[in-house]
Amino acid sequence: MEFNRVPNKPSSLQVTNPVQPACSTSQQQINSKTPTLSAIVSDPDGTLVAPHFQVYTKSGTTETEVWNSTTLAAQASGTRAQATVAPGKLVENTGYSSYFWRATSVDTGGRWSGWSVSCEFKVDITPPGKPTVTAVGSGAGIEAVYEPDVERGGVGLLGKFTLKSPNDYDVKFVEYWFTGETPTLASVTPGSSLEIPHDPKGSGPMTLHAKARDGAGNWSAPFDYTFDVASPVEDVIWKLDENNGSSAADSGPKDAGPLGVTGAGWVAGPHQLFGSRDDDWALSFDGVNDAAISGGPVLDTSKSFTVSAHVLLNKSTRGQGDYTALSQDGLTQSAFRLGYRSNCGNGTDCWSFGMPDTSAGTSVTAATSSAEVTDGQWVHLVGEHDATAKTVRLWVCEVGTPDQSATGEPIGSAPIARGGAAWQSPGAFAVGRGQTAGAGATWWPGQIDNVRLFSGQITDAAKLRRLCKGAEIEDFGEGVAAFNAIDPTVSEQ
Repeated sequence: MEFNRVPNKPSSLQVTNPVQPACSTSQQQINSKTPTLSAIVSDPDGTLVAPHFQVYTKSGTTETEVWNSTTLAAQASGTRAQATVAPGKLVENTGYSSYFWRATSVDTGGRWSGWSVSCEFKVDITPPGKPTVTAVGSGAGIEAVYEPDVERGGVGLLGKFTLKSPNDYDVKFVEYWFTGETPTLASVTPGSSLEIPHDPKGSGPMTLHAKARDGAGNWSAPFDYTFDVASPVEDVIWKLDENNGSSAADSGPKDAGPLGVTGAGWVAGPHQLFGSRDDDWALSFDGVNDAAISGGPVLDTSKSFTVSAHVLLNKSTRGQGDYTALSQDGLTQSAFRLGYRSNCGNGTDCWSFGMPDTSAGTSVTAATSSAEVTDGQWVHLVGEHDATAKTVRLWVCEVGTPDQSATGEPIGSAPIARGGAAWQSPGAFAVGRGQTAGAGATWWPGQIDNVRLFSGQITDAAKLRRLCKGAEIEDFGEGVAAFNAIDPTVSEQ
């Protein structure tokens, strides 16, 4: 005698297109009128089983069939069978209405398994409303307010945005991303807000994109918040072209204020000597106590910055000590020093740009140049601090003398990794000296001209040649474009 047992009731019911979690006995939202339903069909005797799917509605205890797949072709026991609801059978549910679905199967002997458990779903194909984005106007850490469609802030200046989800009752997620970046998906509730910090890595127009997703998987149209990150411009320009008096004016956009000149005298600058600009003057320092000092801190030394100047070291001063052309005072020592070192190893001297690893420690990370030090000749020095890469770098461009001019090609050192975290110095910017143990030190014996400070690290080294040659913004027109033409922290690519 041969027995034929009843097939197992279909199990592991799941909507597989659009993909949903396992069968739900509460209202499961799907964004399709033609979903694909699936279940595992099996038989204890291992025989083939033919699946059958049904979608229906309920009103109290009354069930009304909406669609059925009819009995499909027999399949191997243990197979996940599936069927797609025919077009035109389902409509979008409103209110609390929903659909139910279930499955059964029949074996080759004609025995039915009986109905599986019933699953419930709701058809929702209406996308939610758009989220909104606004700039945060103030608060901890905010360095710039990036208002829509206007130029604000700058590279590396932190701004924050408020992303508010729509009030649709079924919204579950928002996704947001800045131009060129990977999207972030965040869980939300209707009408809730989240704060998005952002420090731009480049200048120019940028867009924060955002969209919302509901429980059925419908995406809203994107909300695009476009803002314009200001190009870094030459922050501070002390041309040192006064040729008299005890003050040197700042002609840069940052309005850092004048330098107070103590002791230093006025002499013809390199570009006047070379015949390229008659009104170019410079300051001459005695290497004892001459200096030109700002009224307070000018650079945020905890961030990326670039400093530059034309300098000349007096003859017969090489090897007599270390000399600082540009610096900014800390509590006890300079936050950085751009200038000359008498001993750079192996008994050689060099041009140098260094930063202490801590505000009070003695360890200094310095970039030095392979360019030969020549006293009595003009040279252009550029020191760069890259706070993101945690490096310092030095560029040297030899200018020479009117009788023997140099090629004017900048030579860059390798980036040197810093040994500590950058720190903000609270003191004045100094031209012609450094600071040690809270007092002026390493006084410059020679001349200095064309002091320029930039926020940001170098991105266009080709512009250093323009600076070396004495280019001025006036040579390139007016406005931001003219500033950017000689700003090595702004790329023209």
